Amino acid sequence: MNSSVQQALIAALDQFAAANKIESLPIEERLVEVFSKDMNFLEKVAEFDEVFDEHPKFDELREVFFDLLMINFFTSDVNKLEEDYLESREWENIEEETIDRGTELLNLLLYINECHDEEIKPGLEDFLKEFLLVEEDEFQDEFHIYEDLISNQQLAES
Repeated sequence: MNSSVQQALIAALDQFAAANKIESLPIEERLVEVFSKDMNFLEKVAEFDEVFDEHPKFDELREVFFDLLMINFFTSDVNKLEEDYLESREWENIEEETIDRGTELLNLLLYINECHDEEIKPGLEDFLKEFLLVEEDEFQDEFHIYEDLISNQQLAES
C-alpha cells in the first residue's frame, strides 16, 4: 500500500470518527488490509465495498475512499502489471464497471500531478478545457458535473 495513501486514509478515518464519536480502528484495519492485498482491482473493489457495508456509520466516506483506492492502484498496484495495462481490454472493463464510482477529487489530483510532471502552472481554464476537455462533443455527458464551476469560472479565477 502506498504510504501517503495509508496516511490519508488513517487521518481521514480518525477525524471522521472523532467528529462522530465512533470507533475507527476496526474499519481502519480492514481497509488497510484490503488496500494492501495483491489481487485483481475489481475483486479489491468488491472487498472494499464489503468493508463499508460492515461499517455503515462510515458510508459517507465510501466514494472519497474509492478515490484513494484508485490512487493506491495508480501509485502502487499498476507498477506490478504489464507496461501497457492501462490500454488493455481488462482495464477498459474496469473503467466501465467503475465509471460511476468515486468523486471528482481524483480528476483534480491527476490534473495537478500532470501539471507537476509537465512543469506547468495549474489553472482552472486549463483544467476544464485541456484536461477534462469539457468543450469536446464526446465529453458533453460529463459537462453537468462541472456546470457550476464553469458558470462561475470568472469568479473563481478572480
